Amino acid sequence: MDEATFRRYGLEGKVKIKKSRCQIKQYGAVNETSLIPVLGSFEALTESKTKMKVVTWQLIKGDTQTAPLLSYEDGKDLAMIHVSNAISKEAKQSEDMSHVKELVEEYTLKTKSTLTFLHGPYGGFPRSSRPK
Repeated sequence: MDEATFRRYGLEGKVKIKKSRCQIKQYGAVNETSLIPVLGSFEALTESKTKMKVVTWQLIKGDTQTAPLLSYEDGKDLAMIHVSNAISKEAKQSEDMSHVKELVEEYTLKTKSTLTFLHGPYGGFPRSSRPK
């Protein structure tokens, strides 16, 4: 959140700004000389249409003329980001891999025997997947 937005929300004097060790770079910046100046951080109760959460905001010097940015986790917790297909890093495979291989081979054999390939305007697309 930049200084201008901080003032526009009337947060001066209402929240305590703490020192921050956060270093923020512009997108694509590679060196340390292009760091965006951070004045400090503060915590504020932040709400979306359906949820509320205490979020730690970084206070940026100046007026960036952009909306305040939330992290992915905060956006997800506030139900502002809908995750439709999450993959867990800690997911464990409960099935034996040989069983999975058998299923793939069986599926491949079934689909090969039921598909008829065409030549012409639809190239080599299976009959079942060509446009009607």
